[in-house]
Amino acid sequence: MTPVQEKLRAAGVPSDAVRTVAHDLQQEWDFVNNRRVSRGYVARNTIDVRVDSIDRVGELLDIAVAGGRAVERVVRIEEHGVQSRPPVPFVAAREALQADAPPIAAGQIELRSQVTVTVELK
Repeated sequence: MTPVQEKLRAAGVPSDAVRTVAHDLQQEWDFVNNRRVSRGYVARNTIDVRVDSIDRVGELLDIAVAGGRAVERVVRIEEHGVQSRPPVPFVAAREALQADAPPIAAGQIELRSQVTVTVELK
C-alpha cells in the first residue's frame, strides 16, 4: 500500500486525506477428494481517501489501482452506492413561513462512495 499512498500524495492528495481503515490476510482453500488443499492467501488493505474535487475521482482511482503491485488484470470493480444527505424541504414548514422567507446560507454537501477493486497480481 506504500506505493499507492505515495502516488496519491504526488498527485496532490494531502496526507491527512488518506487513512487505513482495515487490513487482513486470509488463507483460501479448495476441497479436492474430500481433503482441504490450500489455494494461497488473499491480502486485503483498505484505505479511505477524501477527495475534495469530485472531478478528480476517476483520475485518483486510476492512480490508486495502478500504484500497487504489478496488476495482471482487473477482475472486478464494484461500486457500493453513494450516500448523501441533501437538504430536504418540509412542506408544512414552508407553508407556515410563506409570508417571510427564511434566510438560506450556502454550505457544503458531503457525498460518500465506496468502490472495491479486485485484481489479480503478477
